[in-house]
Amino acid sequence: MKKRGLLLFCAVCAFWMISAAPADALDPRDLIAAPAGTKGMIYYYYYYTGHEMYKTGVKVDENTSSTAHKFALEGLYYGAIGNGIWAVNPAFVFGDMSVNGTAVGNAEQAASGMGDPAIAFAYWPLVNRKEKNFIGMSLTTTVPLGQYSNAKSVNIGSNIWTFKTEAGWIKGWGPFYLQLSGNATFYTDNKEYTTNNLTRQRDPLYTGEAWLSYDLTPTLYVGGLYSYVNGGESKIKDGASRNDKTASHIFGAYIRYKVTPNLSVGLRFKDMVETENGALLHEMVKVKITYAW
Repeated sequence: MKKRGLLLFCAVCAFWMISAAPADALDPRDLIAAPAGTKGMIYYYYYYTGHEMYKTGVKVDENTSSTAHKFALEGLYYGAIGNGIWAVNPAFVFGDMSVNGTAVGNAEQAASGMGDPAIAFAYWPLVNRKEKNFIGMSLTTTVPLGQYSNAKSVNIGSNIWTFKTEAGWIKGWGPFYLQLSGNATFYTDNKEYTTNNLTRQRDPLYTGEAWLSYDLTPTLYVGGLYSYVNGGESKIKDGASRNDKTASHIFGAYIRYKVTPNLSVGLRFKDMVETENGALLHEMVKVKITYAW
């Protein structure tokens, strides 16, 4: 029973960056600000899966599957302030998650429904389209309105507020673009953790990313990613740390095709090559459909 509890704990860690993340990581060229007055709608589909579980860097199980499907619909609007550009971006999330295998006695634990909605505010103090040079920053907040039950170990909603601050720079040289960004996510306490209504606290989670992308044609580009995620260690209030921090190295690839001047489709694949705790997610796929006018 003790081993099973450890495996379930590791499996649940896999969903930290999925269920409680305030927004998905940036794609290549996301830091290029659209002109003021631009409006848009974005549809996302995400798929995550992994079956190897780690605790403090040691593999403790390879027979437990953690899987998630997530759907998101976002709105976009860009405006101008002086020489800068601002944007607002509300997002609504739905999906399902499950854990099945050794950790749960081969009895699947799952959740589905509405996730925590989010709203992001962004500002670009530097917008130089001629030199393809942009600096942007943002604040994204999730609201704990998603479905959550403290009787379940797997939930779509997180029952906490999150605040993600992010800043980045992108520069183009001919067909090449380099995008560098970093963010920090802060969490409020979950005061309804387990049926004992314990208070669970979590340290900030930090992410650094680098994208290099290349134009194959005027309507098609590809990109490669390296990302490092660290932090997010949790504890029960007034208790010891659970030694469950995230420390993951991720590589990824992206392809985007502009179908029409208003419509584009992107496909992203990421692979977590190393992690400290939780599931090693080998398949992280995202489909992104954007319509802007």
